[in-house]
Amino acid sequence: MKRILQSLVILAILLALVPSYAFDESLITAPATASGIAYTGKGWFNGFALKTDGTNNVTVNIYDGLAVTATLLIPTSMVVPGTDYYFGYKPPSPIRVTTGIYVTVAVAGGGTCSYQVFYSRVRR
Repeated sequence: MKRILQSLVILAILLALVPSYAFDESLITAPATASGIAYTGKGWFNGFALKTDGTNNVTVNIYDGLAVTATLLIPTSMVVPGTDYYFGYKPPSPIRVTTGIYVTVAVAGGGTCSYQVFYSRVRR
């Protein structure tokens, strides 16, 4: 129960920090545990929340595109210590995406993690 409450508090804080610009409301993906496409289309990357297994480090890369060959949204790999059970990242301002958002996660030692991406669609 304590972990669920902590997750909800982190989610509420991250959502409150996301400013509104000329786009639809901030959206959040369903929890994912493996690398893959988080969002397809034009929009804004607003941040992500990550839950580690409490032991193993997680390396995260986020791309503007639908594959690993796309442009990195965050210039360098982000390594989240496994001891940081919950981790949230919010860029200083939303980052424009032209194709979609693709996330790679690599957990050291064969551990596990889950993440959610915060994004906004462009108004049409």
